[in-house]
Amino acid sequence: MSQPGRIRSAAGSIRSILAMVFWGVLLCVLVVLGYQFFKMKMLVGHYKEGVVEITQKYQGILDEYNRAVDTFNELKSRYNEVLARTIITELKVENNKCSVILKNSEGVLAEIPVEVNLRKEVFVDYIYFDNRLFIRRVFDSGTAPERAADILALQNVRGFLPAAIDWSDPKFRSGKSIYRKLTDGAWMITVTGGGALDIDRKENIPHLEFISPLEGFLLKDYKPENGELLQKAFDEKINKYAGELGVLDVLKFALGISGGK
Repeated sequence: MSQPGRIRSAAGSIRSILAMVFWGVLLCVLVVLGYQFFKMKMLVGHYKEGVVEITQKYQGILDEYNRAVDTFNELKSRYNEVLARTIITELKVENNKCSVILKNSEGVLAEIPVEVNLRKEVFVDYIYFDNRLFIRRVFDSGTAPERAADILALQNVRGFLPAAIDWSDPKFRSGKSIYRKLTDGAWMITVTGGGALDIDRKENIPHLEFISPLEGFLLKDYKPENGELLQKAFDEKINKYAGELGVLDVLKFALGISGGK
């Protein structure tokens, strides 16, 4: 074979080898890209399933929170209602000074000083509402009733009284009075054995049990799942899935043999 023929033969061989290398490299690149594509597609599908799962958990937490808020609001409304029903008024006499105490089951709400001469008979003007007696005015026998301060007209007092009281009702425009001499101590309006009203020392009046605003409610110790813990568990699950995903799993998914590991 002549020299030119050998050169052409060698050049042809080189081109064939280069072509084989090129197509081989291209095939490898396509295989790698295809493997990564289908693996990523499987990861995305698994990620979507995880997102749906964690979203459902978050929704469950949100629903539980909303139920807790509704229960709290119901308890708050009932508690305020019960507190309003436990409002009482009493007289406090100490060091020749007199004041009206407004209190409920939580304690003293307000103390309003009243100007009276304790050496004289003390009149207590009251109103009747919801089976309770509320002290309205306190004055001595030397003071005209219309000159005595109307305690229940004070806004800081009315705000604590039952909202159901209609102050425009004519029956609340004036009260009824009872009287007696007062000495140091706490005094309340009470009912005598004969059915008449009287002013007696607080310690002589039977104690009334207050209604618990929580009565009838089943309270449970609820500990919602922490959001950060849910996110951490989700990330660990995805990472574990990605680490366990093998070539065979990707090949089966690419060929449609399986929907994913």
